[in-house]
Amino acid sequence: MKFVVTGCTSFIGKNLVNLLLNQSHQVIAVCRDMEKARHLLPKHFNLEVICLDMNEIHCLAYKMSFTNIDVFIHLAWSGGGHEGRNDKELQMKNVEQSMEALFMAKILNCKLFVEAGSQAEYGLIKGVLKPETPCHPENEYGKAKLEFGVKAELFCKNVGMKYLHLRILSIYGEGDKDWTLIISSINKMLHNEDVPLSLCLQTWNYVYIGDAVKQILLLCKYALNNKSFESGIFLIGSKDTRPLHCFIEEIYTLTRSQSRLLYGHYKPLNVVELNPDMSKTEMATNGFISDYTFADGIRTIIRSIN
Repeated sequence: MKFVVTGCTSFIGKNLVNLLLNQSHQVIAVCRDMEKARHLLPKHFNLEVICLDMNEIHCLAYKMSFTNIDVFIHLAWSGGGHEGRNDKELQMKNVEQSMEALFMAKILNCKLFVEAGSQAEYGLIKGVLKPETPCHPENEYGKAKLEFGVKAELFCKNVGMKYLHLRILSIYGEGDKDWTLIISSINKMLHNEDVPLSLCLQTWNYVYIGDAVKQILLLCKYALNNKSFESGIFLIGSKDTRPLHCFIEEIYTLTRSQSRLLYGHYKPLNVVELNPDMSKTEMATNGFISDYTFADGIRTIIRSIN
């Protein structure tokens, strides 16, 4: 199959591109920084890297060596970190640029448009999360992701293009940002440094990056091969849900650390919980959710650091 992937140098993007290439798909990878792409993406005869800012995405068709794309996977989105999540102007710009990506997907005769949504769309939800759980986003990032999802579904319906909205939960793995809880905790524990934490009593769910991108690819195949499928929301997560401190303590054991775990050092304003029902995703992926246990993923990260 032929794929376009925006945000190809992001944590999810670079891993997804590698998976697609490993399974012999053709990939147009769209990035803002060609040097970063050369560093993070492999040289491959099935890979074409195109340097475009998202405000130039309307030029994509003129720069590609082939057209008639099967799947357009839109991962590019600014302000996903802590600093940009409540920047309303930035998030609305993301929605506008994402609509341009959607128009381009139609021009390229895509059969399926896939968009990376977020757990932030739900807001502070207690209990089990399902794709159809009502959303009450607390920040501008979650509001913008939700708004684009609604607009994109309607657009795709009107032009006859299939649509997947992925509610991506909490992904971890080697190569993730240093400030994430998993990576920062591993780095501190390997050096026996104090690890400042919240109480970590909330229910949480982690999915390893390799499993997450495999779920995404399998969902693409499901959507394309299922004649009755038009659009849908699917969770990207795991079936490993437990109190957050249990994950921290498993990392502590695997790193053989002597760090002090300082529970209660941070008191977050809002406590988010993740307890997903993965049954819809599991059905669509023919039973696949994960190849990796949490411990498998942590060992892989430790090896990459050492």
